Amino acid sequence: MRNFAIAKVYASALLDLARENGQLDEVAASLRGFGSLLEERADLRQLFLSPEWSFSEKRAVLVRVLEGEVALFRNFLLVLVRKHREAAFGDIAV
Repeated sequence: MRNFAIAKVYASALLDLARENGQLDEVAASLRGFGSLLEERADLRQLFLSPEWSFSEKRAVLVRVLEGEVALFRNFLLVLVRKHREAAFGDIAV
């Protein structure tokens, strides 16, 4: 339940920023795309969700994986990682 409450706060913030920047469709597509990527790539999913990897290590991988994505979405994921909220991503992307 706690992840859902956290996810709701983050999802709302992302939605507001995407609307303000006129990037709602792009951010929605990025959410779906990254969610699919996590489903397809166990190695990426493990890195993203594991507390064993540092922010710097995760950031380095995510920046490469998310190259070409909307900066708002990329920065949003990095905030999730920095705040140790990666586990909420599934509920955010719903």
